[in-house]
Amino acid sequence: MAYRSKHGKSKIIRLNKTSRVIAYCLAGILAFSLLSFVVIFHSPYTYLKDLWVTTAMSTMNHQYLARIFVSDKEIEEIMARNRVVDSGQSVDVSQISSPPVANNLAEARKLQEELALIEKIDLSGPGYHGTLLIVHDPSRVFVGATSKAGVVGEKLDVMAKKYDAVAAINAGGFVDVGGVGNGGTADGLTISQGKVVSGVNGVRYDLVGFTQDNKLMLGSYTLAEIKNMQIRDAVSFHPFLIVNGQPSQIIGNGGWGIDPRTAIGQRQDGAVLLLSIDGRQASAVGVSIKDLQNIMIQYGAYNATNLDGGSSTTIFWEGSIINNPCGPAGARYLPNAIMVSNVDENSLLSVQGE
Repeated sequence: MAYRSKHGKSKIIRLNKTSRVIAYCLAGILAFSLLSFVVIFHSPYTYLKDLWVTTAMSTMNHQYLARIFVSDKEIEEIMARNRVVDSGQSVDVSQISSPPVANNLAEARKLQEELALIEKIDLSGPGYHGTLLIVHDPSRVFVGATSKAGVVGEKLDVMAKKYDAVAAINAGGFVDVGGVGNGGTADGLTISQGKVVSGVNGVRYDLVGFTQDNKLMLGSYTLAEIKNMQIRDAVSFHPFLIVNGQPSQIIGNGGWGIDPRTAIGQRQDGAVLLLSIDGRQASAVGVSIKDLQNIMIQYGAYNATNLDGGSSTTIFWEGSIINNPCGPAGARYLPNAIMVSNVDENSLLSVQGE
């Protein structure tokens, strides 16, 4: 009896010690949370509050995270002091080179090999990692669309395989009625291989499109103007990051917080840059709009724009999705995407004099 009594007492003592440790840990977490709350929302330094609010407000379904702590009036003030200034310029396509024309069959074959190249670059920096694809032949870049536009979107790998694409990134946003996230209805413009999938007359769109001679066009246009420009493939999104070699002015953090990002750009030699940056994860929180702009400048973009990000950020390469989409169900259903076609091994470039 004495032995059992001592044993039971020791167990009670151990439980009491464990309970105290748990209590201390919970108290520490609570204290840290309260301190963080005070620092973010009540200190004289606005950076962290602005970052919290702009990150929340740039999402589709988590804007409540800003409104819990900050009034609508203050949110409006924060968004006003963190923004990207639209230069109002449109792309001067004459500054973008077209692929050279070969003079003989040997040159044509060499040029064809060079244009078939897609460079894949793994990127990493403070708090982020991602992938950049450099497509040397801009004629291979086009817009794909869901087969059931207005009803349901398609995941990027499904859409890419449908178009027999070797690479793809997500593109424009979508209207999420009821928060179901089915990606069926594009939020704005979609033109796929010359066909207008979505877009209405009389509305000005932030055009992200390719001309018939494979040059990336950015600017604000109506659907009628876009048709007159003979844009072959397009979506709409913003903000523009670089126009005619000039980086857009970014005030504060740009108003988009830190999130997963997708972007497209074009160098002066015509090569297209497709960029995907992961975020909202322990190993990768994402990047700001300024970070995104800097990456595109680093890799030579003469024109570049932000595309839909957050849970939509997805990149497909050689048969599969290669990033880590941050949505709870993985890759999202999308209304459209930027595609890169496979090379037709039987095709030959035109050769002068042959």
